[in-house]
Amino acid sequence: MISLEILKERIIDILKLQIDPSSISLKTKLIMSDQLEIDSLDLVDLIVTLESEFDIDLTDLDNKNLYTVGDLLDTINSKLEDRSTGLYDDTKI
Repeated sequence: MISLEILKERIIDILKLQIDPSSISLKTKLIMSDQLEIDSLDLVDLIVTLESEFDIDLTDLDNKNLYTVGDLLDTINSKLEDRSTGLYDDTKI
């Protein structure tokens, strides 16, 4: 299982590749749409990248609840924990 701090760093690194790195800090309360200036197209691209990076499936419901960097961290961490405990169903389409 990946530590929360390493997960946070990896998410920040991915964000830096996708958007203006100068607007990113390690603060998990940054609001993606406002403070990071992520529009809906950027968010879709980010979701696809995160799904690939962490080998998870972020559902539409997950995506609707992603407002901050902390939300990304919590959601991905939850998916990874579910997978490690056998609760994650990677057969869903």
